[in-house]
Amino acid sequence: MGLAPDPLRHSPPAPQAAGARALLGEPLLWIGALGLVLLCAAVFGRALGFTLLGFDDDINISLNPNLGAPSAARLVWAFSDWSYLRRYVPLGWITLFGVNGACGLSPVGYHATSLVLHALNALVVFWIIARVLPLALPSAGRTRIVYAAWIGAAWWAAHPLRVELAAWASGILNLQGDFFLLLSFAAAVEGVRGGPSSSRRTYDALGLLAYGLSLLSYPTGLGFLGALVALDAYPRSKELSSWRTWAALLARRGPWLVLGAAGAGLALFAQGTATGIWKTALAPELGLAARLVQVVGSLGFALEKVAVPAGLSPIYDTFVDFHPSTFALAATLAAIFLALFGLWALARAKKWGALCLCLGFLSLIVPYLGWDATLHSPSDRYSYLPSVAAAIGVGYAAGICGTALLLSALAGITALGAASASLTEAWRDDFSLLGRVELLTTQPGARAEIQLRIGKAYFERGNYDAAEQASRGAMRLMGLPASAEPLYGKSASRDYAEGAPLALAHNGIGVAMARAGDWHAAENHFRCALDVSPSFARANLNLALLLSGRGETAEPLHCYLRAERDPAGALDPRSASALLRRLADAYGSAGRSRLALALQERAARLSGGD
Repeated sequence: MGLAPDPLRHSPPAPQAAGARALLGEPLLWIGALGLVLLCAAVFGRALGFTLLGFDDDINISLNPNLGAPSAARLVWAFSDWSYLRRYVPLGWITLFGVNGACGLSPVGYHATSLVLHALNALVVFWIIARVLPLALPSAGRTRIVYAAWIGAAWWAAHPLRVELAAWASGILNLQGDFFLLLSFAAAVEGVRGGPSSSRRTYDALGLLAYGLSLLSYPTGLGFLGALVALDAYPRSKELSSWRTWAALLARRGPWLVLGAAGAGLALFAQGTATGIWKTALAPELGLAARLVQVVGSLGFALEKVAVPAGLSPIYDTFVDFHPSTFALAATLAAIFLALFGLWALARAKKWGALCLCLGFLSLIVPYLGWDATLHSPSDRYSYLPSVAAAIGVGYAAGICGTALLLSALAGITALGAASASLTEAWRDDFSLLGRVELLTTQPGARAEIQLRIGKAYFERGNYDAAEQASRGAMRLMGLPASAEPLYGKSASRDYAEGAPLALAHNGIGVAMARAGDWHAAENHFRCALDVSPSFARANLNLALLLSGRGETAEPLHCYLRAERDPAGALDPRSASALLRRLADAYGSAGRSRLALALQERAARLSGGD
C-alpha cells in the first residue's frame, strides 16, 4: 500500500471541481451551509439570553460614554480617538453604534451580532476549504469535496476554542476583523486557482480591500502576510527549494506588506497612547530572553488547546509569577531549534502542503503570543484564525478517507459541539464567568485577584454582604489579618446609599447623554441604572422627566412613585415639582381632572407653595 498523498499537493484541478460557479450549483453545498448555520445556532444560541459582562463589555459597551446610535460626531470620534482603547478599531465602533441604535443596551442585540458573525465566518471557512481541497485532491468529485469541506468547517465552527468570541458581546470587534480577513483569504484562494490575469487582479484588489477593512475593524491579522505567502507557495511546489522563489512570492504581496505594516503601526500607536487601565497594563518589564520564553510557552499552550480543548478558561494564570530560569531559556531555545528543524524536514521531504499549513498557522498566531506585554495572558480568541489551517487539514483527511470517516467525524463534531455548549454557559453573567476562572486557577495570588473581582461584581450591583464575603476570601489568600478592612463590603457602601455603584455610573452617563441631546442613549442608561437598583430615586426621576418630555404619562408617574418610596433617596424638589406639573397638564388635557389636581397639589407642596 502506498503512502497517502501529501496534503494540498498541487495538481491541476479536475474539470468537475474547477469553477466557483459549478461549486455554487452543487445542492450539497447549500445543504451544508444551512447545516453549519444550524450547528452554530444549536451550540451557541443560548448566548442570546446572556448579560453584558464586566469582562471588557463594560468598557466597550455598557459603560462606554462614547457609545450610542450612529451620528456624525460619533463617526468623527471613531476615526480620531486614540486614547479610549488600546486598539484602533473605527469600523468596529461603527458596528457597535449600529447595534446600539437598533437595540440600545439590551444584551440580546450584541450577542445576536456575535452569533451572526461567527456563523458567517464558518460559511466563509466552508467555502475556503471547498476551494482549496481540489488542489490537493484533483480526482475527487464535487460531492466528496463539499462533504470533506463541511467536516473541516464544522470541526472549526463547533470547536470549544470558538466559545470565547461566539458567546461574548465584545467579541463583535474580533469577529468583524476576522470576517474581513477570511474574505481576503477567500479572494486570495480564487486568485491562486488561476484564470485570466484580469480576474487575478480583481481578486487581488478585493482581497487587499478586505484586508484593510479587517485592520480597521480589529487588528487580528497582523501576521496575514505569512499565510498569503504560504498559500501562494503551494501551487509552485517544484520551485520552493530555491530562496528566490520565496523572495518573489514575498515581493508579489508587497501591497499587503505595506498595509500590514501600516496596521501594525496604528495598533502600536493606539497602544502607546491608551489611557487608564490600559496604560498601566502595558508597561514593559520583561527582558528579551524572558519574553522569548513567554512567546514559545504561549505557542505550546495554544497548540495544546487546539489538539485537546480541555480546561479552557476566559483567563489563564499560565504566566502568573513568571520567572524564567536559565533552564527554561535553554528549553525554549531547544524548542525553537526543533520547530525549525521540523519545518526544514518537511521541506526536505517535499511535504509542501503540510509545510504551508504550518507556516500559515504560525504566521497568524505568532504576533499575539506576548511580544508586547509584561505578562501575557493566553486567550482562546487568538486561535480563532490560525485554526483555519488545522480545519483545512481536517477537511483533507475527510477527503482522503471518504465516507469511511463519516460516522467518526460526525461523532467528533457532536462531542465538540456538546463541550462548547456546556462551556458557553460560563459566559452567562459575571458570576458564572469568574466562577469558571476561579475553578481553574491554582496560583494563590491569581485566585485572590479573581475573588476580588467577584467581590467587585457583587459590590457594583449592591449586594454588599456577598461582596464582603468574597473580599475576605481574597484577604485570606493574601495572608491579610481578619481585622483588616475589606476592599468591598458594608463599610465601603456608605457612599452609595442611594443606589448601587453600577446604577450610579449608568445614571451619570445618562445625564451626560441627555445634556448632549442624545435622548436615546440617555434613556438606555437610565433604564440600565434601574435594572440594577429599581428604586434608585435619581434615575427614576431622570427617566420620568425624559419620558414626560416626549408626551408619555403612565410610566413617568410610576417612576415618580418608585422614587418617592425610596427610603435612601432624596428627591430634588425642583425637578420633582417640574415633573408633576408637566404630568398634571397632560392628565388635565386628557380629561382626568382629579388626578391632575392631585399632582398639582403635590407639586405645590414640593416647591414650598409657589
